[in-house]
Amino acid sequence: MSRFAKYISPHLRKPSTGFWGYLTRIFLKRNAPLTQETFLKLKAQESDHVLEVGFGYGSGLSFALQKTLRAGTGKLYGIDYSVTACDAVKQMLHKDIESEKLKIFNADVASIPIGDNEIDKVFHTNCFYFWPDMPAAAAELKRVMKPGALMVTSLNMQRLALSEQRGFLEKWQYQPERYLDAMKNAGFSDIRKESAYFEPGKTEILFMFAKKPGSHNCDVELSSPHSNVTGD
Repeated sequence: MSRFAKYISPHLRKPSTGFWGYLTRIFLKRNAPLTQETFLKLKAQESDHVLEVGFGYGSGLSFALQKTLRAGTGKLYGIDYSVTACDAVKQMLHKDIESEKLKIFNADVASIPIGDNEIDKVFHTNCFYFWPDMPAAAAELKRVMKPGALMVTSLNMQRLALSEQRGFLEKWQYQPERYLDAMKNAGFSDIRKESAYFEPGKTEILFMFAKKPGSHNCDVELSSPHSNVTGD
């Protein structure tokens, strides 16, 4: 592992302050277009209660509020393991927190401080490969979701392969099958994946979908497995 990878890798999982934290913040900003597209895949309604896991520096939260949730009766929740990320988002989106439209939790995905069956939609991007206990995380996400609630995650496969080459990740961490198997074992239904492209034909994006069994009004019609999305 290079010196660069040695120092920046811990910040990818848990952003902090200092020089390496600053570099990580720049690095994570590249995820914003993909995070936004992942939220759009939810087709969230203005009345939904939506959770973002691993929100980093808040681009997904800000987009969800602006695009859908500020206009209605819905609520937005965010959890992140990093105190630094939570503090930054609390400052950036303080008005939404003060109006109780947004709640921010510094928490582990395996121990979410939200009650049972409260969440309509969940999204996360470039996140699950840092979860130390995937089965516990899957079970906890299912617990807080309403019956029929939808969860969407996304992966930029090209960037992940490059991160592996640079020593930031190991290949087993970001394998889609690892995530899909965990969702299946946790009892999720309608588990599927869909390929799309930033700059068609160049960068493969993989979206993965899972639902909590039961009836709900959040059914989403998946787009073509070769749909195009706008990238950065």
